[in-house]
Amino acid sequence: MDKAKRVREANEGILGTGSAMASASARGSTSKSGGSMENQNVFDMLRRREVNPGDKARRERDTQKWMETDMIKNCSAIYCELKPPPRSTIAATFSPDGKFLASTHGDHTVKLICCRTGRCLKVMSGHRRTPWAVRFHPRTSHILASGSLDYEVRIWNVSSGECITSWDFARPIASLAFHALGDVIAIASGHNLKIWDY
Repeated sequence: MDKAKRVREANEGILGTGSAMASASARGSTSKSGGSMENQNVFDMLRRREVNPGDKARRERDTQKWMETDMIKNCSAIYCELKPPPRSTIAATFSPDGKFLASTHGDHTVKLICCRTGRCLKVMSGHRRTPWAVRFHPRTSHILASGSLDYEVRIWNVSSGECITSWDFARPIASLAFHALGDVIAIASGHNLKIWDY
């Protein structure tokens, strides 16, 4: 009889209903003692660790999976339904007052989302290609900048959804950032870093 088999039999003898609990866990039911599926999964993970201590990779996967499942239970999220659904979501930024979230998408739009409800409030169109960068003005939630692969930076009035001004920088826009006072904006475009007094 090999060592693993002896350990398995010993564990079943000591733990009593180890096999029954493991099979109940696999079926997704609860044990007679009223334990939850989570407890059984932890039990099953610990039992496998004792039976086969040499399978380090599997132990690590099991532990990581259990930790992720436990962490997800403690997280809360709001699903933001975007209509029509975009091909992709590229960048996102919160407004300074925390009320809005702006995001850029593969359909060449910038969308404004209410953080409280998760509802899309505005869709701002005008970029000819995908915007890769988006930032709110640091002092007001009504001004937003977006930079696109079409070489253009646009400054938006969030209240109306209209473009206030735009500038072509002759290279795709990789990122942008407002100065803390909000009077200028730094733009990474191609191999250059430019400061725009918009």
